[in-house]
This record gives sequence, structure tokens and C-alpha cells, in this order.
Amino acid sequence: MPDFSLFFTDLMCRAREWLAANRIGRIVCVECAYQTRLDRARLEEPKAPPWLFNLPAGPLHNFVTHPLYLVLQFTGPVRAVHIVPRHTGYLPQGLTDNLDLLIDGTDCSALVNVSLAAQPTQVGLVIHGEKGRIIIDFESFQIALEKAPARFGSVVRLLRPSLHGLAAMLQTGRTGMDIVRKRLVP
Repeated sequence: MPDFSLFFTDLMCRAREWLAANRIGRIVCVECAYQTRLDRARLEEPKAPPWLFNLPAGPLHNFVTHPLYLVLQFTGPVRAVHIVPRHTGYLPQGLTDNLDLLIDGTDCSALVNVSLAAQPTQVGLVIHGEKGRIIIDFESFQIALEKAPARFGSVVRLLRPSLHGLAAMLQTGRTGMDIVRKRLVP
């Protein structure tokens, strides 16, 4: 059973507030990347394999629940799931170390990638709507709201990287202050 550790973060609460306020319109698609690494020394431990290897779906079984609870809150009832397991060579003995899922929900579709092989690590969620998108980076405690420009689209597209950088710097400062005040554990 997942512990829903990301579901109730400040980032997800803010995203749900923006969704309730119709900031991005109707949700069209949700993407979640859950890419992490296992300690290589533990993988090669001679005594016994880590407990993760004893799970029914191997090590990815421990991680797949997190992106699923994040995206399934938006998809509605699931009509179909297409799964692409892949062995890229990170895990021994041909075990699946990269998993892609395409979920067809009644409300929207979802794309999920769970990987022990992809680098750098990331845990992110993108909620695409008719009028914009919400981008969440759980590792850096960052959230962004992007809306389609009503006017001056070319200028906004040109400035978008700089605006993202400025917003990221401001959020990093706030996150640092939360850590100093012990309101957030790094």
C-alpha cells in the first residue's frame, strides 16, 4: 500500500487549488516521471539481495505506486493501460529497470515513467489543461503555472526561460527560508 507521501505536499495542495480555480481549464493529460536510483553497493551485496528483489514485480514494484496515486486522481476510472517494461542494463539478471505506462482514463489520459536507470533523478508531475499547465518538481520543491499567452505570444515564448529562472530563484529562496525555520525538512 502506498504511503501517499507526495499527495499531501504543499505543492500538490497548491496545484489542487489552482485546478479548483480553473486556472488551466479542463485537464487533457497528466505526465509523471518517477526516476530514482538504488545504491549500487546494496545491489551487489553478496549475502542476500535487497528486499525489493522479493516483491512480485521486482524493485520497480516499490516505486510505481507513487506516480500512480498522483495521476489516477485526475484520470477518472481507468479504461485501459498499456505497459512497456524495459531492461536497460542497470539492474542485474535482465530485471525490468524502466517502465512506461499509458493510462486511458474517462476524464483524461496519463503518461507515467518509472525508472531506476534514467539520470539525473527526478520526481515530477505535469498537468496539462486546455488553457495552460502546472509543472511540479517534487525534488526541488518547485511549482509553476504556465498559461497560454493571450497577447504577445512571440514575446512571451522568448521570455519564458528567463521568467522560469526568476520564478525558480524566488521559490528556492522561500524553500531555503522554510528549511532554516524548520518548516521543511531538506
